[in-house]
Amino acid sequence: MRSNDFFNVPLENFSCSKGQVDLPIQYFDTSLFMGLYLVASDAVKDTLLSQAMKPVILPGGKTLVGIIAFEYRDTSIGSYNEVGLAALCVPKHVENPLFSLADIFKPSNSRDLGFFIIDLPVTTEIALAAGKEYWNYPKFVAQIPLEYRADYVNFSVRDPNGSQNIMSMKGDFQLGVSLPVFDLLTYTNHTSGPSISDGSGSTQLKTLIRTKGDLRYYMYHDVTLEIGNSTHAMAKNLRKLDLDGKRPFVLAESHDFLSLLHKGVPV
Repeated sequence: MRSNDFFNVPLENFSCSKGQVDLPIQYFDTSLFMGLYLVASDAVKDTLLSQAMKPVILPGGKTLVGIIAFEYRDTSIGSYNEVGLAALCVPKHVENPLFSLADIFKPSNSRDLGFFIIDLPVTTEIALAAGKEYWNYPKFVAQIPLEYRADYVNFSVRDPNGSQNIMSMKGDFQLGVSLPVFDLLTYTNHTSGPSISDGSGSTQLKTLIRTKGDLRYYMYHDVTLEIGNSTHAMAKNLRKLDLDGKRPFVLAESHDFLSLLHKGVPV
């Protein structure tokens, strides 16, 4: 994997509190599991914590929300697990995309459609430090047990301050269809510092994640999300989104996922 031409990119050093990190961060060997939900747009607004972003409104007043579990077996900052909670958004000055979800497949340099990251637990201190200190991703360290086989997944996020689960997702799936992955854009709140400032004073960071591989999508599954008794902020956000006991309308997985987490640019 490491010899793949995909990773033949210039690197720039970034110093965080846990050591030196090369940017873009390189993810050589990854499995992921993604559940996509349609959530009331008003509920999404309550979880964004950003005055600069707005949820993309789909037919029926819904917004796409994703929960994605990553098993990073080999990366340029070591192996770790991660779970992302994110909502489909655009900057407030951008009109709602005419074709909404289809805009995801536009070239990354010609679109604003991306995902605002609401919560992003990880399992290592270096992943926490790099993610928070450069991109200000809303990370925290937690245990993230992840179990899977050909037709089954079971993962959870443990409350770092107690014995409860923040959330868990598990169930079986079948009859999938494979499609190429698409590049991602993420948005985070960020007060411009020396490493990202363009002089604009922007407090919103837009980041490209280049990807390669295939995603297998499943419409037929019994995977369900359960919110634990935790009082952690992530559990509260999941409750605001009314996801307890809900099944995603689409489940996706990949075991050949490659990615490059690039430097961000102020919006």
